[in-house]
Amino acid sequence: MARDFAIAGALCLFASLFVIYLLRTGTDAVPRHNVYYGSDTDRVLANIIDRNSNYTRLSVHPLFGLVGLGIDELFQSARSMPLFIWKWSLAQANSFAIIMYSAARLWKCSSLISAVITLLGIGASSFVYWVTITDTHFMGGLSVLVLAILSAITIHSRVGKILRSGFALTIGFSIVITNSMAWALSQLTLSARAGIGVREFVANHWKRKWDYACGLLVGLGIILICLTAEYHLLRNPSIPGPFQGLVTERHFLGADDSSFYSFLAALTVVTPENRMWPFGALSMAGALIWALSRMRRDAAFIALFGLFGLVLHSVYDPGHAFLFSPNYVPAAILAVGIAVQNVNYRRTAIVALSVVALTLTVVNTMGYVAKRRAVAPQSDEPIFYGQFMKPHPVPASQVVRPADPPIGSDQ
Repeated sequence: MARDFAIAGALCLFASLFVIYLLRTGTDAVPRHNVYYGSDTDRVLANIIDRNSNYTRLSVHPLFGLVGLGIDELFQSARSMPLFIWKWSLAQANSFAIIMYSAARLWKCSSLISAVITLLGIGASSFVYWVTITDTHFMGGLSVLVLAILSAITIHSRVGKILRSGFALTIGFSIVITNSMAWALSQLTLSARAGIGVREFVANHWKRKWDYACGLLVGLGIILICLTAEYHLLRNPSIPGPFQGLVTERHFLGADDSSFYSFLAALTVVTPENRMWPFGALSMAGALIWALSRMRRDAAFIALFGLFGLVLHSVYDPGHAFLFSPNYVPAAILAVGIAVQNVNYRRTAIVALSVVALTLTVVNTMGYVAKRRAVAPQSDEPIFYGQFMKPHPVPASQVVRPADPPIGSDQ
């Protein structure tokens, strides 16, 4: 236990120093709407610090309003917006290090493998490009890792398992609504065995139908309580109805102007601006398929969730798949670590993962700094958002400050 605390502390220290380097070398300015890989950076920050901002996107980030209130209360943006950005970035980095390492250890990975895959996660583009950015999907990835931790905890009581299922559903649903699929997959695979037939698989799960139903009801009850609390705390007319997301998200479905393989960016470990990104994404997808054949059956949902990300973003907003990668890549890396624990060539695999982690850290750091400097003219210093501390009406649009035309355009 003392060894784990020491390793986790060292990982947190490394993550903190790394984030400080990213903030100092790049910038802590907030990119404007859709400037940074299609992210709503301005809207997310406004939702955290300003209860009178536009909360339309709660349709797909259901409990982010409630989470944002907690973040603002904890880090006190009213005192200093630049300091708030730094605190939040450091908190996200430390949370990632602790949660990733803890998840790996609870799934019976050795302390060495757990540390290596945590470093791999820190070096991946899903961390480097998003940990300092005010967006929801980094926290969405953390919620999936927390769900994995809950699933790894041994509970013998039937009631305890039902309660765990309910809380896991709430966590999956909270930040990014489609992350609820991680909960659904965990329910389907927890009792699966290698080589089981379809008929037997269905029969085994049918026997537990009431447990699943009770877990679902508990989760929906907790979610309803949280949504009610969120509504009464925010008191904001822009909060969407319960099914509004089904309507508003339709225009993201189907083909767009992106290339036919753009959806692969949901699993990439380098930025799509790197020419090698398709290779990185395909390598991760291949690693997940390999992991499914090597990992524990009850952990299979972690790998399946990463593959689910590819399927989802092949039809949903494939042109911005990189924006959603923080939801899937951390879980994918965790799945690979769990699989590596069960192979005979473990030492070789650890060395290979260490080399990949180091390479990704260097490549992604250089790319991140260049990207942040490139979008600096279309970014606002954190102090700009201080104006939202003053009373004002709820804006009709979720865009805080429309972006300038893309750099180099004739518009």
